[in-house]
Amino acid sequence: MGEQAFERKKDFVTHALSRCVAAMYPNVCRVAYHIRDTDEGLRETAMIHLAGGYSRRVDVTGLDLPATLDAVLAVFREAA
Repeated sequence: MGEQAFERKKDFVTHALSRCVAAMYPNVCRVAYHIRDTDEGLRETAMIHLAGGYSRRVDVTGLDLPATLDAVLAVFREAA
């Protein structure tokens, strides 16, 4: 994945997805996008920050935007 794709995904997660998820689930403060370099290569994470200081990490490495949305929403489907 190129740098432009990372930037596009970061913008999607931190802006559009974050606002959408926060509107759907009142206990969500925001969703943030992080990239970290590991021994296995670059890993992409969507961090769901919840009220009360809790957070949930979702691995979104290599996923396109629709799959990233599905991965984040799956967290809430599991909790229901």
